[in-house]
Amino acid sequence: MAEKHVRIHRRRMIIGAVLVVVGLLLVLGWTVGTSFNSPFAGSPVQYTMIALGVLGLIGGALLGWKAVEKH
Repeated sequence: MAEKHVRIHRRRMIIGAVLVVVGLLLVLGWTVGTSFNSPFAGSPVQYTMIALGVLGLIGGALLGWKAVEKH
């Protein structure tokens, strides 16, 4: 059996990590904002923040996963 060589794309890893962090911050900001009766609660801004946060988490995870290439 030949050993697999793993190649890591540093740029993709960094972008993926940033997207995950931004996504987490947006989701946390939304939950904290709603718990303190912010003016954005129930508004389109709130749902946009949730959507961006979830997309950031998914996109960052996918980029991080794709950054590791197995040959």
